[in-house]
Amino acid sequence: MGQFTVWNAGTYNFESLKQAHDHPIYALSYTHSGQFFLSSDNSGALKYFTPQINNLTTLQAHREACRAISFSPTDEKFATGGDDGLVKIWTFGEAREEKVCSGHGWDVRDLEWHPFKGLVVSGSKDLLVKFWDPRLGKDISTLHSHRAVVNSTRWSTDGNLVATAGGEGVIRLFDIRTFKELEPLKGHKEPITDPTKPVSIVQEAHDQVVWSFDYHPLGHVLASTSRDCSVRFWARARPQGGQEVDRWHVGDAMSQTLGGVKWQQRAEEEEQDEDMPLPGLAAAPVQPPPPGTQIAPSASTISLPGLSVPMPAPTLPGIAQPYGNNSMSPGPPGFMQHQQQQQQGLPGGPPGGLRRGQPLPSQQDMLNSMGSAPPPGGAENRFRGRRNRWGPQ
Repeated sequence: MGQFTVWNAGTYNFESLKQAHDHPIYALSYTHSGQFFLSSDNSGALKYFTPQINNLTTLQAHREACRAISFSPTDEKFATGGDDGLVKIWTFGEAREEKVCSGHGWDVRDLEWHPFKGLVVSGSKDLLVKFWDPRLGKDISTLHSHRAVVNSTRWSTDGNLVATAGGEGVIRLFDIRTFKELEPLKGHKEPITDPTKPVSIVQEAHDQVVWSFDYHPLGHVLASTSRDCSVRFWARARPQGGQEVDRWHVGDAMSQTLGGVKWQQRAEEEEQDEDMPLPGLAAAPVQPPPPGTQIAPSASTISLPGLSVPMPAPTLPGIAQPYGNNSMSPGPPGFMQHQQQQQQGLPGGPPGGLRRGQPLPSQQDMLNSMGSAPPPGGAENRFRGRRNRWGPQ
């Protein structure tokens, strides 16, 4: 009907219809930059559009239906093929015909520009696959392997191989470095319109002939179109059940195993980082204290009922010493007054109601006073939960 249908790829619903051509549309291709796209129809007309579907200009590209459009790697040129048997090279910016390549004896069904070279491959109803030099407008080689119409031609991403397919139900693979055909890929029972053994087969995917299909750029969704006027979207997992074994999905069991190993290694690395000393402190020399300075005991801890209290260690240059009776460390404002009150036995003390000489409560007593019970496993369980926050407990 010559209409564009604008689809929402997130909900798989169409958003609007746009009457773009007066005849059935046969081809549509975006520039590599995504800033424009071209479309062609059954009458041979070719139109320029913006992504907002604003028509910029219209050309009469071919005398008959224009079935294929492909852009050069730089978007400066593009090629078209039509039922008049011609392959044409155009200058995109000027919308000008540059070269006319003649050599096919029948309809040109498909063509594609090389990923990064000045080379165009085309397939025709005359059973031939031709390679064209777009600068000279001449064919440089021809393949005669097909026994039926060639409906589709595609380059590999590295540009060394070209795949062709058509009415005989065989995909043929050619190495352009030697121009030799590799092993034919058989698996289709009907003509191919757009590997030795197929990986999977979806029976009755559409009600009628499948005309074209293409993957999402990320490769996780496949869209197919058919003569039954429907567009269907397929997930990457096999329709029969099970999972594809590839770089995108390794299976639930394997992903859990790999994930567990990964996060366990990360937790161990984090534990090692926590045990490492701060940079520069280990190498700092310890200066002897001035004469007459009292040094705190060297014991690392002192055990009290239900609690282990760390004792201060000798300090390093530039590091504030712990509060105490040391004349070099007066402490915060009010600290000396608090010490004098404790020595004189005066009421008052630090927050919490503890006075000098009063025993410290146990950890369980402090938790009970706050109205909370320790979690199962005690402090060790809480410490383990913090260490393993990257993975399952």
